Amino acid sequence: MSTHLRDTTLALVFAAILLAGCATRQPSGPEVAAAPPKPYLRVARETNGTVTLETAARMFQPPSKRGPAVCLVGVTHLGTASYYSALQGLLNRQACVLFEGVGATNKQFRKRIEGQFHLQDALARALGLEFQLNAIDYSPSHFRNSDLTPAQIHELLGAAAAEDDPDAEVDPGNEFNQLLSVMEGSGLFGGLARMGVGFLAASPRLQVVTKVMLIELLSEVSADMQELAAGAPGLQRLLEVLIERRDEVVIRDIRAAVAAQRKPYGGVAVFYGAGHMSDLEERLRSELGYKPAEDSWFPAFSANPGEAGLSERETEWLRRLLRSQMQGLRPSKTGSR
Repeated sequence: MSTHLRDTTLALVFAAILLAGCATRQPSGPEVAAAPPKPYLRVARETNGTVTLETAARMFQPPSKRGPAVCLVGVTHLGTASYYSALQGLLNRQACVLFEGVGATNKQFRKRIEGQFHLQDALARALGLEFQLNAIDYSPSHFRNSDLTPAQIHELLGAAAAEDDPDAEVDPGNEFNQLLSVMEGSGLFGGLARMGVGFLAASPRLQVVTKVMLIELLSEVSADMQELAAGAPGLQRLLEVLIERRDEVVIRDIRAAVAAQRKPYGGVAVFYGAGHMSDLEERLRSELGYKPAEDSWFPAFSANPGEAGLSERETEWLRRLLRSQMQGLRPSKTGSR
């Protein structure tokens, strides 16, 4: 893989991680025989050209039908105010909400970004959208953080790097630090991100095009993150920790919440990036015996290419270009590039 292509891969993967925490693990053993989880992200297309990114909240019933239901509420970190209002209503009706946030607590969660540059917050404002941390109220007492701390992530990355190559002298947290620097607007990539957001804020046409491309990107990338990261061991380790190891924490906390649940009609909700949900569903089904019952879909944000002056032909060309680039990033069947 060329340097340019590798950089493109990293950019695409980082973008998906930032917006929806997208990745899936490869199931093994009994899980292979089970039907794979249905997507938690989809694109709705209207006849007038409008495209809408939607996320799913999927309800699961316990095997005994006596315990509380569990609802996996997928979310994208950028959306409209009405999108987050609808999700808030769903979460407030639950007895317990386990939410995503590295090293966060209920009171600290929203204060972490006050007075600081945060890429997702800046991007949301540039696109006329809301940032999840600003739009969701995490203060209710039934909201509980269910995640790793930064120190735990670094420790897990170090252990994974040592297992892959005990003699290699590498910084196991390099990719994680790069991701943080982009989010904070520091370093080369962070500086470029700041510049890009500035261009967006000054161009309504570019804002519409960016929304369209984000919608298409997330729909294409969400199930293929680990495949796209093949050939970049550090990035694969990062995805494993950011997705699988954190999901292990969530499953542990679901067990505890289910055991502690006393309300006959109370439910347990998991509020995480939509990209975590396929892995969480596999674990919920295989480890706890829960079965999917019903889906509810929530529109996150929309865009109409026509508002940016793009014709139907130009829009389809952009869509095909994105798909061809994604296909080119996947490893060949022979394993060579």
